[in-house]
Amino acid sequence: GFLSTARGRMLAAIHFRACTQIWAVSEALVRQLSVFRPKLQKKSIRVPVGFDSGFWTPRENGPGESILSVALAGDWHRAHVKGLDRVVECARRMPERSFEIVGVEPSVVPLFGSLPTNLRVRRPMAADELRAHYQAASVYLQLSRDEGFGGAVAEAMASGCIPVVSRVGGLPELVRDVGFDVDPDDLGSVANAIGTAMQHPELRERCRASIIERFSLERREQALARGIRTLLTRRFSRGKAGI
Repeated sequence: GFLSTARGRMLAAIHFRACTQIWAVSEALVRQLSVFRPKLQKKSIRVPVGFDSGFWTPRENGPGESILSVALAGDWHRAHVKGLDRVVECARRMPERSFEIVGVEPSVVPLFGSLPTNLRVRRPMAADELRAHYQAASVYLQLSRDEGFGGAVAEAMASGCIPVVSRVGGLPELVRDVGFDVDPDDLGSVANAIGTAMQHPELRERCRASIIERFSLERREQALARGIRTLLTRRFSRGKAGI
């Protein structure tokens, strides 16, 4: 993330000092900010992301059996942060399963080296096309090294995928008890979680319901409105005090 480099931390410190309020999309980001600058916790409020559950929907005839990962990877650094090398190795260790990665620029693909035959790597694509890939997958795999929230995970869950995610950042908070959080460097545990997810298709409805309940567009609108009211109230109070 942006706090992982000296330049990013310097720029963040400048902006955070100047702002009145920080809107964070997950509790994990609030905690990360408080570690970076303890005083920032007082400025931070949680404003959840909203997802259109009318667009991100399961396939009517049920999902396929593939395991999907999605990440916009235009260079190796981005692919590494998103843990795509881990996904490749996981596919190599599970030749009986079909894996797919969506969002990798063609120039990055050779950097993975020889790919296993049960893995397909696809370019970035528009939401309409991406939705079909979510719908065709049974398990969504996110083995990131750093992740503040996990938007693609939420899209996949709304589309009926069961998530298996790294135990980092905001991912465990996102999947809660309807998915699986694992040590991403223990590929044996990752494989076991994938197998367990495949054996519990009833979790798909719970995954979708969890996103609808916690991350609807309406809830986001309400949170944004509360944040704006808080800012206006503070500004009005200060202005009134100065009269």
